[in-house]
Amino acid sequence: MSNKKDYLVDKLIKKIQVLLTEPEFEELNNIILSEALKNKQRPRSVSAFVRELVQKEIKRFENTNDSETK
Repeated sequence: MSNKKDYLVDKLIKKIQVLLTEPEFEELNNIILSEALKNKQRPRSVSAFVRELVQKEIKRFENTNDSETK
């Protein structure tokens, strides 16, 4: 049963790999921790943070394309 569930999740979610230098990764973690402290929340995972960045960029790109076609 879990194989079927894993298959369904895999069909819905695609994984990407991001290669960062050690200084870039440390800076990313600093940004995540600073944001969490500022908002008095638990830090998000690197994966969640990068996912949100990608989603924002996709929306920005779509909005830019929409305004250019009008």
